[in-house]
Amino acid sequence: MKFAATTALALTIAFAAPAFAQKGPNIKEMRPGKYSYSMEMNNPGLPIKMPPMTFTQCVTAKDMDEGRAFQSQKDAGVDCKYSNVKASPGSFTFTASCKMQGGMGMDADYDGKIAGDVVTMNVKQKMTGGQMPDNMRNSTMKMVMTRQGDC
Repeated sequence: MKFAATTALALTIAFAAPAFAQKGPNIKEMRPGKYSYSMEMNNPGLPIKMPPMTFTQCVTAKDMDEGRAFQSQKDAGVDCKYSNVKASPGSFTFTASCKMQGGMGMDADYDGKIAGDVVTMNVKQKMTGGQMPDNMRNSTMKMVMTRQGDC
């Protein structure tokens, strides 16, 4: 149960990250359209390796301008603050500090690259608070978003 909640939280935050990056100076490098997402999460404290997750999503210009993915975080009871935002042509980094209901939190460092219609992000996460075993608090995630065409 704790594993499922942790995974769901990590995925919620990771899915919101591209919208945040799009709101920064690199917005012109990423075009609206239908994107396929591929995510791999690694947590050395888990007894099994999580299988990669994939899905597709339409990202509109309005989504980018409004940061709509952040609304899903708030709806899920996740409140994130962003800092250390740095962007240059083709790359971005930032830190997210998130609080959730039940006293849990997450600190995550994002490092992303944009090359044409492909966005790659590496995330280092640390869970705080709650009843999670210490050996499960740190994880890494890699997400690749590839534009498939128009929505």
